[in-house]
This record gives sequence, C-alpha cells and structure tokens, in this order.
Amino acid sequence: LDWSEAEGKLELPDADLAPFARRAPHFIAALGRLRARIELSRGGKFSGELHLTDASSRPLPPLGTLQEINADLTLADHTLTVRSLSAKLGGEPVTLDGSLTLVPGAAPRLALGLKGSNLPLVRNTGLILRNDLDIRATTDPAGVTRLTGTVNLRDSLVLANFNDLLPTGPRGVTRQPPYFAVEAEPFRH
Repeated sequence: LDWSEAEGKLELPDADLAPFARRAPHFIAALGRLRARIELSRGGKFSGELHLTDASSRPLPPLGTLQEINADLTLADHTLTVRSLSAKLGGEPVTLDGSLTLVPGAAPRLALGLKGSNLPLVRNTGLILRNDLDIRATTDPAGVTRLTGTVNLRDSLVLANFNDLLPTGPRGVTRQPPYFAVEAEPFRH
C-alpha cells in the first residue's frame, strides 16, 4: 500500500479499556480509561495525543502488576513523546519520560528515562529484591542504544536453606579448579 497520499483521523473521546483487554488478555487488565486523537496527513505524517488514566496491567513475571497507570503521550511525525507516565509497582511509584522516534528501515531511536524508589524488581517464592532505579536508554547517531544510570539494591528478602548453599565434596589442594590452566613450567602441575 502507498501511504504517502493517505489521510485519516481516529478519535476516542473517552473509552473504557475493557474491550481492549479482551484483545490483549496477557498484558492489559480490564481497568482504566483511554482518550486518544490520532491524525494521519499526506506524506505519512502522524500527529496526536493519548491519555490513559487508572489503567492496570496483568502480572508481568517477575515484576508483578503495574497499577494506577496514568500517561500523557504526544505523537508528532515519527516521534512519540512521553510527557508523563506514572504507575505503581509493588505499591511504589515509578515514572517514565522521554521520547521514542521511529526511523523507517532502522531500529527505533530512544531517549527514555525510568525512575523509581524501593521497587520490587524480582518477586519469586523466597526472593524479593528491592531496588532504586534511575536509568536512561539513549540511542546515539550511529544507531547504538546504551543503557546508563544507577541501580541501588535496598533491603531485600531471601529465604533459603543454608545447607544447600554450602559446598560439598573434596576440599583443599586435591580439588582441581575447572576454570583455568597454566601452561608454563613449573606451575603446570
């Protein structure tokens, strides 16, 4: 299809997310409201806005459920700008900001930042790892995306049988290290 001469407009003044949840049952819960306006003008240029309020995700292993998702996004040409996106993960606030630019025939260009405090990033039976996040994903002009920032480990919970963690078997010099070899004499033996 030749989209260069296409024109169109999609407007959702105030929509319930429940019908969308039926189309993506593994990701979207049937909660929240969506307001959107998207226009396609000649030349394949997009523009518009998307507003999401009080949405929720399905459980996303190993993170859990994102709750109280609120987002304000704008679309201009091929760039999606995140004016604000906030949610709660494990009862703690997390925010995303920045932009994503779709480049025809290439990987998307990212300029996104994710921040959160005391987030339970790993939640499994017997293991909860809480972290503070302040990370950015940035794509340089060569198309290489880099992830930078800080991740601080906070008070976490590990339930384990310590006997399973202790080494068993031969100890001392009779135990051979499997991960290196020395070729030079006299250390070879």
